[in-house]
Amino acid sequence: MKRRRVFVLAISTLLTLLLIGTQVALPNRDNTATEAALDRFPLANKHFLKGKQAFQDGNFKKAGKEFEQCLELFPFHAQAHLLSAQLQYQKANYQKAEYHIVSAKSNYEKLSELLKKTQMDETNRRKAESSMLRSALHQMEASYDQYECKKGISRLMSSAQDELTSIDSVELTTGPGQRPIPAGYFYIHGNILYKQNKISAAIEQYKQVLAADPYHAGALNNVCSLYYYAGEYALAWAAIMDARSGGISVDPKLEEYIRRKCGNAIQRDSFGVELPGNIRVFSRNVGSPEHPNFENVYVVVNELKNEALIVDPGSIDPGIEAFIEAKNLKVRMILNTHGHRDHSGANHYYASRYGVSIAGHIGDSPLYREGDRKNEPDIYFSQNKDLEIPGWTLRWFHTPGHTSGSVSYLINGSLFSGDTLFKNGIGAISASSKEEEIKKTNQEILMIQRHLLTMQDSLRVLPGHGPGTTIGEEKRNNPFLVTANHSSQ
Repeated sequence: MKRRRVFVLAISTLLTLLLIGTQVALPNRDNTATEAALDRFPLANKHFLKGKQAFQDGNFKKAGKEFEQCLELFPFHAQAHLLSAQLQYQKANYQKAEYHIVSAKSNYEKLSELLKKTQMDETNRRKAESSMLRSALHQMEASYDQYECKKGISRLMSSAQDELTSIDSVELTTGPGQRPIPAGYFYIHGNILYKQNKISAAIEQYKQVLAADPYHAGALNNVCSLYYYAGEYALAWAAIMDARSGGISVDPKLEEYIRRKCGNAIQRDSFGVELPGNIRVFSRNVGSPEHPNFENVYVVVNELKNEALIVDPGSIDPGIEAFIEAKNLKVRMILNTHGHRDHSGANHYYASRYGVSIAGHIGDSPLYREGDRKNEPDIYFSQNKDLEIPGWTLRWFHTPGHTSGSVSYLINGSLFSGDTLFKNGIGAISASSKEEEIKKTNQEILMIQRHLLTMQDSLRVLPGHGPGTTIGEEKRNNPFLVTANHSSQ
């Protein structure tokens, strides 16, 4: 009798769970106002959908009324705020538009948090439902042979097993993570600020767009315009270079205005510094305003062939292109001293701009592949595979330490040392322990002594950061090398 009651109870449990099915549960809420608003969401969303359709049909009056009713019922509706912002923008009510876009962004985060709680609550509910189903199935399986109607019971158990499979699959795909605000929200915010002549604030919004989508055509064009109107012509030209690297077209008239304004500024401030041996150095901050990191890009010229090499292009510099165009030079190749992004970040731009190859040492291939693969060299050289450029006298020296594939180039009577040798310094070492750091530092010093300090004292050294120096100066004054020389004597 007891087994029959257990069996009947198991059937009852199964039927109840299967008939109720899966229902989305709202999170536990201790705020009655929020709870009441969430309960009104279905009705509010109906108004939103009507307003969205009216907005798309160009019926802005009806759209506005529907959005108002939606937000009155459910103030957290981010999409209703977003379309209200666009509606007010169309009406040139930029202050109201700004209120709605700010509300859209803040409420997007609130809704994301609510969604996270809802998903967690739903996951827990499904786990409890799964546990009850498994228990009921277990009880039925234990009593199955005692009773008739096996065909009907089998169908019920099969349905229960299907429900368990469904619950488990949904549970696995439920993700409680918080979603980032879409780039479109920042773009609309930028447009609204643009119309109010809030230039700096608008640029910051567009930067957020470009952080998520580096080749957003609208944001790139608007950044160009804003920098131009702010008198930041070099920055405007740099934005045009970014657009070009992504295949984005900029308004031709705007580009011509910026080019005219930028021409004199480039030649005065950004045309690079001329060095002996037909070399130009362009130093550009590849860090942040708070933590600047000026990296040296070199353009090495062969006057007899009217050709040039670009060494370590870490970022796009308008002056480089202007200099090459002014001298009518043919770029032959991009050379990297090592694979760090601050030395190779603009590889793809210049390689595609001039239709040339990128060369780097095979030892840094993992570094290149960790970053943007478009900047990876298409020519890897090593001890077993030399690097040659017809018409150029070029030697390279493998100087591992700062990275595994660090090299120094001897071209046009100058040594391009990258981040291996600096004025009064050597390249920083990345290591997981003090012992490894000491080992790598000693290796770097040994490579410098073996390959670089054996050259003539008057040889000019052009590093990846900071001022130039000579081999003789570093033999006499570089504390890392002087100490090492004394200890080896």
